[in-house]
Amino acid sequence: MQVSKRLPDGRPAARAAVVLGLVAAGLVATATPSFAAFDPITTVTPAHGPSGGGNSISLTPTTAATFTGASNTVTVQFSFVACAATLPGQTPITSSAGAVTAGVVQAATGSVSGNNWTVTVPSTLILPPDVTAATSFYVCVYDGDTLGDAGIAETATAAYKVSPSIMPNPASGASGGGYSIDVTTSNPIFTPFSPSTYTVQFQAKTTTAPVCAATPQSASAPTASSASTMTGGVVNVPAANLQVPTSRSLKILVPTTMIQPYLTVLPTVTSSDFNICVYASSALVAETAPSVPFNLSGNVALSAQSGSTAGGNALTLTAAGPIFTTGNTYYVQLQSSTSHPNCDATYATTGSPVNPAQGTTRLISTSKLAVTLPAPVTAGSYNVCVYDSNTATTGQHLVAQAFNYYSAGAIPTIVSVSPATGPAQGGSTISVTGTNLPTAAGAMTASVGGTPMTILTQSATNFTAVTPPHAPGANFSISITLTNGPTYEGKNLFTFTNGITISPATAPNSKLTATDIDIAGVGFSDMTFAAAGVVDPNSSKSHVYLVKGAYDPKAGNPATTKTNGQVAECVDVLVISDTNLICSLYTAGNGPMATNAGRVMTGCTAVTTTATTVAVGAGCSFNPSDVGLTITGAGIPAATTVSAVSATGAATINKAITANITAVTPLVLSAATTKVIPDAVSTFSVNAKKITTTAATFAATDLGKPIYGPNIPAGSVITEVTDSKNILISGTMIANVAASATAPVFMVPGGPVPNGTYTLTVVSNGIINAATVTPAVTPPYVQSIISSGSTFTVADYN
Repeated sequence: MQVSKRLPDGRPAARAAVVLGLVAAGLVATATPSFAAFDPITTVTPAHGPSGGGNSISLTPTTAATFTGASNTVTVQFSFVACAATLPGQTPITSSAGAVTAGVVQAATGSVSGNNWTVTVPSTLILPPDVTAATSFYVCVYDGDTLGDAGIAETATAAYKVSPSIMPNPASGASGGGYSIDVTTSNPIFTPFSPSTYTVQFQAKTTTAPVCAATPQSASAPTASSASTMTGGVVNVPAANLQVPTSRSLKILVPTTMIQPYLTVLPTVTSSDFNICVYASSALVAETAPSVPFNLSGNVALSAQSGSTAGGNALTLTAAGPIFTTGNTYYVQLQSSTSHPNCDATYATTGSPVNPAQGTTRLISTSKLAVTLPAPVTAGSYNVCVYDSNTATTGQHLVAQAFNYYSAGAIPTIVSVSPATGPAQGGSTISVTGTNLPTAAGAMTASVGGTPMTILTQSATNFTAVTPPHAPGANFSISITLTNGPTYEGKNLFTFTNGITISPATAPNSKLTATDIDIAGVGFSDMTFAAAGVVDPNSSKSHVYLVKGAYDPKAGNPATTKTNGQVAECVDVLVISDTNLICSLYTAGNGPMATNAGRVMTGCTAVTTTATTVAVGAGCSFNPSDVGLTITGAGIPAATTVSAVSATGAATINKAITANITAVTPLVLSAATTKVIPDAVSTFSVNAKKITTTAATFAATDLGKPIYGPNIPAGSVITEVTDSKNILISGTMIANVAASATAPVFMVPGGPVPNGTYTLTVVSNGIINAATVTPAVTPPYVQSIISSGSTFTVADYN
């Protein structure tokens, strides 16, 4: 009897057939198992996996018998939206604005395991390349593989999370770490240059943990139960070992704790797989696909990865653990990588292996062997393999193998480079001379100072390349790395100069507005410049100076000056990147007033009991360059100066105060060369450019000097000295000037930068003696050099 019914929500129930038999004459009543209608799936194990599938998951139903008796026609689908009542057709996974918007994909294989249904996640469950985060899907099970067949089980929520998959390159490495691998993904999931955002782990791929855990795991040493069976292990990647160069890539320096597990009996473990798992805020954001785990293969490192075909050279083979036994004899064999892609399980007798003479392999320690190669060695690439016997006897085992090939051939050398210097921002073309260099494109990579270069041309004796950005310094090596692994270098060949290039490179001194200078260099991210609008030319912050000749910060004569200091400063520095900044240069000398030229502060406090100390407060702080400035204000005697400034910004003055100073008391600081004008007034409605004083204040020599104060437009200079009490300024006032003793007008020395040729110089610290002070400044002092790219011309023709 066939029974058909519908659920209250209108969905068809699963088909149920019951066959009744007579309980007579030895006949027994039987029933064909049936599927429950949309039984909730309580658990998906594991509840996540990489984009592209390939991993298996187990579905646990609420009702134990839901999957009992399931046939091959059962269909499992992964749906971005809630499960359909009946089997729908597949639809491609689509996305918009970095997020999945739709998609239904179908698994091809599955089977009953106890009461659970085990299914292989399909390769079509893949996140589109613009998706920026892991995405969850519903899991739906249907009774049949025909469109319209009824559903039998489903997750109530989007219970299976798909993480972007990542691929390591290289996909294998040696026990003991210390080398770098690149990890890439198709999805823009990483925040560049933010390694501290991520927790990265190598998690042993085991039978019980085939994919990454959903959250970071506690670190544990790798373990194994046999030469081919990993049982556990979690290795953390320190933050210092991680770089995030792009949104789709990581660079990992494999930690030294990546140790191959060693067994107490032979054979030792020669290969083990690890999933690479990336977390952010304890949530899994990316993981390796099942087909591309990181393989910790081999367990000895070679002292050299190449040698001459003449042979006779010695190699050491070093393991990360005690895999050799004192008193035992070991046999090293070189097997051609062409006929033996990996070391044979036993001592090879075919494929023309290279067999060092018996007795030339020496046991140095339980983790190190030394061997002398025979002479000659046929040119080629070899696996280096270690055995406990060289005859086909019982107990012969592969004890160890090198993780890199050994190459025999003509050894490349690097002899010289021209030119031998280049700017730290890179971009210069150099010509490297050597011998036995690879000639095929892609057969090698090249680096200078450990940073990759772009190869342009190559021959057996020369290659040209473009230098990368690099920290300044001398005696950097130039190296090449062949595709089969060996690296060769020429030492102490290249110098990166701390040069900069600027644009524009000229401006007139009659220009009353700033010229914005675009500067290319390197190391700007490590510098700290003053905030916008703050000018303290000799502070310990970083600066961009306009200098006549070579900048020399050593104390001059007098000692409060520099031997060859700045003519002007390029202010309001905006750091765009490590290699680019922008600043504003006022060649008319009318930029923002320097704090050590004059300023008014409130927020300072002082009491007569500590009569020579002025404490800091909101809006009040002193700088080392304030020493020597005159300070005036209520309670401060005439001719008082700042004699010292503490590390916290408090000032010591040379005369005791006569009354307490409160936070509302204005204090006026001024340099000896700054004229403080307390009686300046203007009537802008009559003449918006005229300023008048009561006292005789101005002289003809004041023409062109910058002038600052309340209601005086920024960048104003004196354009006319009518008489000692009246001047005209370049700015147009829109409010009256009404100076006072506590809100004066300042006129500072200076004026236009004289016409001529200068150098823009970037320095990390602007104090006197910054390059030679003891103890040395932190971070270490650096300054850019004079170069054609840093030359700036002040001239009228611009």
